[in-house]
Amino acid sequence: QPDSGDPNHAALNENVNLLREATDAKGDHIELTMIDIPPCFTFEGVQLPASYLNFYIASNLVLVPVFGVNADEGALRTLSECFPSHSIEPVNCRELIRGRGALHCITRDQPA
Repeated sequence: QPDSGDPNHAALNENVNLLREATDAKGDHIELTMIDIPPCFTFEGVQLPASYLNFYIASNLVLVPVFGVNADEGALRTLSECFPSHSIEPVNCRELIRGRGALHCITRDQPA
């Protein structure tokens, strides 16, 4: 979170620092790809978990939540680099995030 005034800024920076020092089972450092999170979204005084990482991967497609903010473009660009053989499709999730999730969350449960 690039905004130092955001309530998640300090905790996320601490997590990044921990991951930079972490190694996998072979002792190799973990490769990190940084993607900024969108600015703080709230609904009725509750901070919502807006994230570009709640994407959904299909055959040759990655559906990426976007929120109509400047950070959207950078996230889409970074994810296109991470998935070069996939089409990157933005999906506006400003309303969906009010349910405390986004694209990946709504695809995980199947009705009985």
